[in-house]
This record gives sequence, C-alpha cells and structure tokens, in this order.
Amino acid sequence: FATFDSFFGDLVLVTDLNTTAPKHTYLDGFPTSSRGLAPSTSRHGLTDPGPVRGLYPQIAVDGDLRIHVAYYDSDARVLRYLRRESSGDWIQPIIVDQGGDVGRYARLLTDEFGRPHIVYSALSTPNGNDELRYALGTNAAQTDQHFQVVTISSDPAQSAPPPVGILPQSHGIRPCITFDGDQLVVAFMNGREGWLYLGRGNLQGFEIHRLSGTF
Repeated sequence: FATFDSFFGDLVLVTDLNTTAPKHTYLDGFPTSSRGLAPSTSRHGLTDPGPVRGLYPQIAVDGDLRIHVAYYDSDARVLRYLRRESSGDWIQPIIVDQGGDVGRYARLLTDEFGRPHIVYSALSTPNGNDELRYALGTNAAQTDQHFQVVTISSDPAQSAPPPVGILPQSHGIRPCITFDGDQLVVAFMNGREGWLYLGRGNLQGFEIHRLSGTF
C-alpha cells in the first residue's frame, strides 16, 4: 500500500507485508536540492525533510503487475502520478493537473488496458470554481501530455480551501469511483450544502444527479 510519511513529508510504498520485515520505499518528497533521485528504501541517506508530497495516496496494480500511484502535493497544490514498470523501474513523477488547489481526495483505478483513471478535487480554480475532475492517462504515460482531463462537475467557489485535515466547504469533495462497463461512476459531496451527488460518464461528459437527503 501507499502511505504518507508525516516526518519527512514523503510518499512511501510499503510492500512485503506478509514477512517480518515489510519494505518501505520512499518515492517522492526528497529535498528540492536532490531532484531527480530514484525511489529508495534508504531515502538515499537524506535526513532533511523535503516538499510535502504524498497526501491522499492511491495505489492500483494493473494486469501487467505495474504499480500506479496518484497523490497530492500540498506544497505546490498539484496532482502527481507515479508508476513502477514491470521491469521494476520507476518513471519520473508527473504533474497531471495544476492551477488552484488541485489533487485533494484523489481516487485511482486502472482498466484492462493498464490506463490510470484518476478522480480528484480542484478547489479555487483560476476560473473561480470548485470542481471535481477526471484524468485519464495512456498505458505508457510519461508526461502530462499523456493525460486527458475533463471536469465532472463544478460550482462557484465560496471560500479559499482550508488547511489539509479540515473538510472544505466546497463542491466536488470526497469522491468514490467504480467502473460500469466503459463508463466511470462517481459519487461525491458538496461540503457546503451537505448534498451527495452521483455522476456517470467518460471523457465525452458526465451526467450528474443530486441524491435525496443531506449528510
């Protein structure tokens, strides 16, 4: 599983859970003076914290046993993505989406073609909205140009996003996702109103319904 190391501010992959010595691999969040370093079980001996990356981590393993990870960089307020190939090599982290506060509550699935599907919140965007967005990557994505991003649902932002750990009073938060054939089904909240919404669609668009009752 993927987790967040709050001391270093790093994204960490934990494997070998069925052994007496689980393996911890530091993936992202190394000090900015050490950019470009590959994932490491020793953190390359670095003891200084780096940028805070790895919040809301999501992990998925595709049919070729490749590991996909989506996560939030709370310093830069962007959505990031990593992948370990079948060879064991990791690609360089990709900034999938940015502009505003992008990437909280990331959810990740992979399909039968090994493509990553990521749903996440985009708060206080440059156009003044709070949004829920969907990013679909190619099977071999290496840069942000290999992702297509669409807005699932949006509403005018009423306030700036609060610090991480405080529930935003915003539209498009806390999504859950699943596949239904060739469509993605998404449930999410409007934190200000307390309404629960259900969406269904793909890159061509989503049909959104507000469900009865508040939470």
